[in-house]
Amino acid sequence: MESHYLFPLLLLASEGNDNKEIGLVEYEEKLAMTCIDRESNFMEVWIIEDHNEKQWSKRHSINIGDLTKKKPHVSFLTFYNADIVLMR
Repeated sequence: MESHYLFPLLLLASEGNDNKEIGLVEYEEKLAMTCIDRESNFMEVWIIEDHNEKQWSKRHSINIGDLTKKKPHVSFLTFYNADIVLMR
């Protein structure tokens, strides 16, 4: 049987900040949200830990400053595995 859940995204994602790129992805078999903040040059990975409680937890905060110096409009592509992020 298929299940569906409705839950809010994190406040940081719903603020509509033009300098943030938000994406929903699968990470370690869980729903995750990536947020690239162009002002701070960080990418955060948030995991929804409990669908019933609608509880998100920040799993990673990755400094992408050196990468954006070479390619200013870098964006998230996918996770190769739990430790490697592919960017384009």
